[in-house]
Amino acid sequence: EAKAFGECSLGLVFGDGMIAESEDVLRGLQKSLGKSTKLFGGFAGDDGKFVETYQIVNGDFFKKSIVLALVKTPLEIGVAWGHGFQPLGLGREVTQIKDGEILSIDNKSTLDFYRDYLDEEQVQQMPLLGHQYPLGVSNKQGKDILIRAIFDANQKSGSCIIRGSKCKIGDKAHVMLGQKKKVIKSAVQAAENAKSQVRSPKVAIIIDCFGRKMIFKKAAEEEIHEIKKVFGNIPLVGLYSYGEISPVSGESEYHNMTANILVLG
Repeated sequence: EAKAFGECSLGLVFGDGMIAESEDVLRGLQKSLGKSTKLFGGFAGDDGKFVETYQIVNGDFFKKSIVLALVKTPLEIGVAWGHGFQPLGLGREVTQIKDGEILSIDNKSTLDFYRDYLDEEQVQQMPLLGHQYPLGVSNKQGKDILIRAIFDANQKSGSCIIRGSKCKIGDKAHVMLGQKKKVIKSAVQAAENAKSQVRSPKVAIIIDCFGRKMIFKKAAEEEIHEIKKVFGNIPLVGLYSYGEISPVSGESEYHNMTANILVLG
């Protein structure tokens, strides 16, 4: 049905945060609309409860749904993202997966892979530390490392579950570390990048990960404050999500633990 609107410059996507196949949904939308349509948005959160979220369209309530707003506009569009997490060591190949469960990396269990970088006490706290030390994943061709938050961990088998997305065998996996200054700086750089793509910014939309808020607590307010400095007095609007959407090298991707900025002007 989306094709009936013709070619659109922008698609705003807001989905149910409980959908396990968020990345598959995004892939389907991008295929249907074509790569010329920038997809931007996020998946709703419920403040860390992970019970249910709702979508509202024209006064009607839905669950397990996606809201898509297609935009045709002469306005300039700037979009950028940044997470600021740093890889610990070299990337290792994902060697065994089952749906969203990563069974092994570098032919060892995922938690054993973590043991190469974290001490035993930290590993035993997974998945509670899964947002502070998420996985970074890149494919064989990609230079960009995208964040995949650990949603659950099996201490007996050593496998880990990532939510909303799927790794592929052969992808490069990294243990990532988030330090407050670098994470906030990445959001500021994303804001500056998005702003630079637009001659006269009119409004900015921020989709930020709930995991960043959870880790950095009051510092999350500092992040928003620093972003506001970049844009001055133009209106800012946004939300904390359970998964973010913005373009990477031309095609929209699914993100975790990432600040995503859209500017219209």
